[in-house]
Amino acid sequence: MRVDLPPWPSDLPANAIRAEARAMADAWTEVLASVLPADAIRGIYLKGSANRPWDTAIDYVPERSDVDIHIALRSADDERPFDDLAFALDIATRVERAYDARVSLPLHRPKPQLTFVSALHALADYVPSPPATVLTLAGEAPPALTLDEATRAAQRVRDRENLLANAAFLDALPRRAVDRPGALIERLVDELSWRVSPVAPRVLSLNGDTYEDVWSLNRSALVRRLEAAGREGLATAFVGYYLAGWRVFRATRGGHGERAIEAMRDALVSGTEVLRLGIAAAEGDDGRDG
Repeated sequence: MRVDLPPWPSDLPANAIRAEARAMADAWTEVLASVLPADAIRGIYLKGSANRPWDTAIDYVPERSDVDIHIALRSADDERPFDDLAFALDIATRVERAYDARVSLPLHRPKPQLTFVSALHALADYVPSPPATVLTLAGEAPPALTLDEATRAAQRVRDRENLLANAAFLDALPRRAVDRPGALIERLVDELSWRVSPVAPRVLSLNGDTYEDVWSLNRSALVRRLEAAGREGLATAFVGYYLAGWRVFRATRGGHGERAIEAMRDALVSGTEVLRLGIAAAEGDDGRDG
């Protein structure tokens, strides 16, 4: 049975939400360019769901999905100011003001995440994002992505290892959740976002899909690809996690605290099911979980 993918809600126009997400990215670009020497920045990039098509409601969840800003600086010396707390807090304040200057009555408050490209390149298993998924906000465009067969094979091995690594998180989760009543559960939900999002492309990679393909798809397309691969259970849990995020946003925005907490718990349940089924796929099940 096909998993239902709700359309984007009409009361929160996608073009307005996307404009606010882009305004956050532009605020970061403005501030970073203003506090760093002109020759320090190699490039500033927007990645992730904020830069992919939004076909249905799961493709971007207001205030839950990250606005991923990646910055490439030319040297370690250029990054050193970010190790100073006062500098970091000043950046955050400047970004907030720059965003507010762009959006007077926002429908949501985009959640930025700043990543230093040098930290990614330091990882032994790092493979750059497909260029089509990267928007250059300032500086040089990202390099072309060329993967040989050895790199592809190694990437599939890492995909399997990363899926299996979620087992430790799942094992520890019940005892971590027991003393987080009410809104305190949000801390655990936040830890799920970066774990849940890559499960679908990693499982599809193990199914034989190419890196460039699966990491270029939005969540709606990933769900349909999971269904085609016989992963209906994973697709259902994946959708459930993001729809619970929408319910968190709406309840919080409407001042309904208890509803928000209930939705957070639902997100935790759906998210852990995504991780569980991802582990099962990595362990070599028969390819079907529906």
